[in-house]
Amino acid sequence: MRIAWERGNLGMGEGVAGDYRARALDAIKWSVSGDLLEQAIRLAFSVVLARLLSPRDFGLIAMVTALAQMAGPLAELGLGDALVQWQEVTEAHRSSVFWVLLLAGCVWTGVQVGCATTIASLYGVAALTPLAVILSALFIFDAIGVVPRALLARGLEFGVIARLQCAAAVVASVSAVALAWWGFGVLGLAADLLLTSLVESLLLWRASRWRPRFTLRAAALRDLLRFSTRRLGARLLNLSAAPVDRLLIGKFLGSNALGLYVRTYNVTRIPVWYVSRSIVRVMFPSLSVMQHDAARIRAVYRRAIPAVALATVPMCLGLLATAEPLVVGVLGRQWQEAVPLLRILSLAGLVQSISALAASLYLSQGRTDLQLRLALLERLSAIAAIVLGLHWGVVGVATACVIASAFTALPTLFFAGRLIDLRQASLVAGLWPILLAGATMAAGVAGADAWLAPRIGMLARLAVDVAIGIAVYWSGLRLLRVEAYGDVRRLLRHGA
Repeated sequence: MRIAWERGNLGMGEGVAGDYRARALDAIKWSVSGDLLEQAIRLAFSVVLARLLSPRDFGLIAMVTALAQMAGPLAELGLGDALVQWQEVTEAHRSSVFWVLLLAGCVWTGVQVGCATTIASLYGVAALTPLAVILSALFIFDAIGVVPRALLARGLEFGVIARLQCAAAVVASVSAVALAWWGFGVLGLAADLLLTSLVESLLLWRASRWRPRFTLRAAALRDLLRFSTRRLGARLLNLSAAPVDRLLIGKFLGSNALGLYVRTYNVTRIPVWYVSRSIVRVMFPSLSVMQHDAARIRAVYRRAIPAVALATVPMCLGLLATAEPLVVGVLGRQWQEAVPLLRILSLAGLVQSISALAASLYLSQGRTDLQLRLALLERLSAIAAIVLGLHWGVVGVATACVIASAFTALPTLFFAGRLIDLRQASLVAGLWPILLAGATMAAGVAGADAWLAPRIGMLARLAVDVAIGIAVYWSGLRLLRVEAYGDVRRLLRHGA
């Protein structure tokens, strides 16, 4: 495989522009399908892990990773995205970024090892000390793969990335289940994280066919820093609220409550992580190419948000309507307390899955300064809501997440639209039929599930609920003549 390293190689003429459009559409298919397949793999193995391990085990791993999430952006420094966005990337840029990130990864690994005892003392759980030491290697493993991933993304090689992610997921998940089966407990979850990062980074190296030179140039880094420093600030703010809720729940409500919360939160984030953000990863380099053509960007963005909602609305509202048979039937009775959490957090996932695409506009237009200001508003709102919600337990924190998400989504979408002169009424016109079809589906499924509850088992209820949901949602899309539904059907059939 030969990667088109320079953005100029992607072409500016009409014929090449058409070819690039086809490649971008193909990349979106690969990115979404690859992420969904990876998640399907992980879900299958996570069901086994949920039955082998307790909510407390998941809570312990979340306590350590909550702090690592805060340091993660500092280790990456926003330079991976800068490599994708910068128009004229040279070998000096690539190699300089690699060595800087590897050094940062080593430094943060040392910091976490040195602070392992302090982390355990913060929560009052001695078992966290060895976990913090083991998981510190994630900083180095992640650093190795940043540049190869950025180069593959520049060439829209998302099919390659998707295959590598799935391969890493299989290796890591099988290892985690094996360790849990043999009685290693939470170490199985730690192995999952470590092997995912290491195997994925090594496979990215092999696929990119790029190797760093012993080059470290300050001028090359300065080219990228204007973009990357503001991107770093936005990422730090975007990731800060999640660790805060985990830190507070772990500290004041305990590892069992934290395990329930994190497990539920991860399920409701599937539409965001594996649909919305998989499309953002493709839209970012694609829109960067046409960053000076507002009309084209406006057309792409206006059609992309309803297309994403077409998939994420039924996923999120379906989780809300099927929460009990899904949690109890699949994960087991020990997870019963997660049912109300799943219903609440599914609404936050719905809001975030739609607003997530705005990130591709801010990044492609180089407006990380505006993204940073909006991220600051979002994080301050989220942290304030979480602190207040803690007084009502883990359910209160989940409710706070929904309120904060709804409060900050509107300005995020509004200012993204202003960048390309897109009226919000245009977005609403494309979204309301999908939301109506989704709400009708959720109401129908909830009513059917209530009637089925005393009559059949959990898994049978879930199967019937899913079948009813698909039928009602599909019928609603047809009756309402949803434009995005026709767009997606044509894309899947003809690739255009």
